Amino acid sequence: MAKALKKQNPLLDLNSPRIETLKRQLAEHRLYAQIDSAETLRLFMAHHIFCVWDFMSLIKSLQFNLTGTTIPWRPPVNPAMARLINEIVLDEETDSIDGQVTSHFELYLCSMTEIQADTTRIKALLDQLARGIALDEAMVGAEVPACAKAFMQSTFRSLQETPEVQAAVFFHARESIIPPMFIEMVHHLQYTGLNCKTLLVYLQRHIALDGDTHGPKAQELLQHLFHEKPHLMPAALEAIESALKARLSLWDALSALLTKLKN
Repeated sequence: MAKALKKQNPLLDLNSPRIETLKRQLAEHRLYAQIDSAETLRLFMAHHIFCVWDFMSLIKSLQFNLTGTTIPWRPPVNPAMARLINEIVLDEETDSIDGQVTSHFELYLCSMTEIQADTTRIKALLDQLARGIALDEAMVGAEVPACAKAFMQSTFRSLQETPEVQAAVFFHARESIIPPMFIEMVHHLQYTGLNCKTLLVYLQRHIALDGDTHGPKAQELLQHLFHEKPHLMPAALEAIESALKARLSLWDALSALLTKLKN
């Protein structure tokens, strides 16, 4: 099976020149160098937290589709795929950081509190959702910034796609782009000497996990899924490009906000 998957390797077909260009633009974006003070970092994090949050819905959707989640329980169709996504979820939702079990979302929230970034809107969003309010209405009620709202809407549109397309977005528009983006952020934060210890823990944890563990597992998951359904590649390519453009639009909007903040 492994040889057959390697021979067909759909990852090569899903890596179009346009997608590679978008990934490079994200890795080299001017935004990272603009985060050079506590004030600019607070503004960035108050928007980026929504990306951290909606990422969990993406991986939980994959887990729902690929594992045994029904009651009464039925075994997953492909235990190998179920294990891959379960292992990723295990780290993202219940990681062990310095002896404490926490989700990466909660770790990010802690890092925001540490630097006194505004958590009002993300907490308002979670409160509205807990009360059963639909996401679009909850985003309005929580006054989610327009650029973050647009990014989340793009993510949740991808959740309406097949598991194969979702997995393609998960790898190409999340796991594969996070290490180069976060490496740039870490370099600039360390250079500026900002006191953001918990954020650096969060960033470095993702660089290590996504580069060494989650990224390869997401690749393997993608190969399993597309091995039998190569006809879904055009839809996957479209979804990947759309997700990368959504991230680039968010980065452009935040760059403009930081420029305005400094002027």
